[in-house]
Amino acid sequence: MTTRLYTFTISHFAEKARWALDYKRIHYQENRLVPGSHIPIVKRMAPATFVPVLRDDRRVIQGSSAIIDYLDARTTERPLTPADPSERQRAIELERWLDRELGEPVRRVFYFHALNDPDLLIPLFNQGGPWWAVCFVASASARSPIACARCTRLRSRMRRSIRIA
Repeated sequence: MTTRLYTFTISHFAEKARWALDYKRIHYQENRLVPGSHIPIVKRMAPATFVPVLRDDRRVIQGSSAIIDYLDARTTERPLTPADPSERQRAIELERWLDRELGEPVRRVFYFHALNDPDLLIPLFNQGGPWWAVCFVASASARSPIACARCTRLRSRMRRSIRIA
């Protein structure tokens, strides 16, 4: 089975997983998903709805930090975290702190502004995604009453899921 990485194009947590796979020189196929429509795809594989998700012949791993841990356990070549237990613990603590104190707030600030700007959001959500993504996101951002309601629901769900006030 091919190793597959399910991502969003503009997710820095997905980028962290891509960098880890590239650094480890593990061949993988990236499946770029569209926010919103990704939920049923991810739910079929993993317990939560967030990306990145790594799927290979052994198992499914969700979250960039869990992916890094899995990759280090899978192959000891080119380790991503230190071997020394105290250094390893410090590296893991630093990674968690950066994810929490930098990664999540940066994501919230970006989406706070981007969710209100379809001209910015449509191209970003669709880079390298499925062929139908442009229609999906563009229709959600259209000015018709049905599309506006759909866009409002998508924005509301995204704001709730990443805790944007």
